[in-house]
Amino acid sequence: MAQYGLEFASHNKEADKRTSLLIGARESLSFEHKLSIAFDLSFLPFQQDYFGYIFRLITEDGVNIDLMYDRRPDQDKHFKLVVGEDFTPVSFNIPPTQLYYHWTPMRLELDADRRQVYFVCAGKRYSYNLNKNLGTRFKLIFGANAIKNFQTMDVPPMRLKDIKIEDNGRLKFHWPLDEVVGNKSSDLLRKSKAETVNPIWIKQQRSEWKLQSTFTLEGQASVAFDQTEETLFLLATNVL
Repeated sequence: MAQYGLEFASHNKEADKRTSLLIGARESLSFEHKLSIAFDLSFLPFQQDYFGYIFRLITEDGVNIDLMYDRRPDQDKHFKLVVGEDFTPVSFNIPPTQLYYHWTPMRLELDADRRQVYFVCAGKRYSYNLNKNLGTRFKLIFGANAIKNFQTMDVPPMRLKDIKIEDNGRLKFHWPLDEVVGNKSSDLLRKSKAETVNPIWIKQQRSEWKLQSTFTLEGQASVAFDQTEETLFLLATNVL
């Protein structure tokens, strides 16, 4: 996996300590006719709760478009696209090995003229017809959201990188999310700032040692490392 991106504090933290990324927080972004929002997503493995909102897009007309993850046993498709309070037919799964150990590209597309929403993932393109106008100004929030009337603190334990926004087919913004410290992320094209709350920068994690666990091995120990999966193996007679 890439050595940069933003990791989100999730259900293992109190609500006010969870992570959010806000684009257009101070001044809404705009587009002409067609909007495309692409990003790469992965989940942290071995977590107890994965429920939450990956993003919430809020238009100037007060329409929210959400991508959420619902892992309830009675649900056969866990990724769901929501418009307003309605679950759309757009739902899908990502195999666990892909979701936890690799980046998955995703893309949301809006066509304001045709009043259509599209979502692209894993080679499939889903569509949904809206029954109302979208407007061409919006705010975009990943993770925790404190915007009035649209609040949600349910955040899946996720990682995010390379957010790209296209306006009518032309790349307008690109946030790699390759920062090490701070609460702002800079767009490469226009130096526009995305604001973060409680960020966990992956690049910082890769550059600083952090104690994970301690244990004692019996006998002569051997060490092996799987570079592809970034997994360390310790071999010994027994673990004391």
